[in-house]
Amino acid sequence: MALNEAHHNTYQLIKILPLLAMVCQKQGKAEEAFTALERAVTPARPGGFIFPFVELGAPMADLLKRLFEQNFASDYIEKLLAAFPDTEAIPPLPDLRSTNNERGFESEIVVQIPISQSQIPNSLIEPLTNRELDVLELLAQWLQNKEIADKLFVSPETVKSHLKKIYQKLNVNKRREAVEAAKRLKVI
Repeated sequence: MALNEAHHNTYQLIKILPLLAMVCQKQGKAEEAFTALERAVTPARPGGFIFPFVELGAPMADLLKRLFEQNFASDYIEKLLAAFPDTEAIPPLPDLRSTNNERGFESEIVVQIPISQSQIPNSLIEPLTNRELDVLELLAQWLQNKEIADKLFVSPETVKSHLKKIYQKLNVNKRREAVEAAKRLKVI
């Protein structure tokens, strides 16, 4: 994780920190869990990242509810909670660390909650990579593919490939639509 922080790899941090929060919670380290979750929410909020939290299911929803009650990033956490399937009907998972099976090993229950894209609000389902963000920022400066390629030291074909992925992730078809969508989502 320190390497991702040193290289400012925000996307990786947004994926790692919710997992760290879940691990800390499972270990009974509630304060560390909330710290990790706050560290995840802070950079995820401007980009409207949803999936790294929702994919962790009901236990993450439970942690987010508790963080919401502490009035931390309430507007964003409210959007995150709305993206979860009916979490009211799913009770929080019990702490199973002390429950042993007949062989003396600790047992654990993992709950997977399938979600559909229609259950996720208008945010990025799949986050943009750092390079895609670089391309978008240059696109916002009205640069053409060759100019973007020159600035990023890549080929124009690579820029085209990045643009195609950006269009898919932002659900747009044109350069200007991509820039407007990114500004609306506060990605750039």
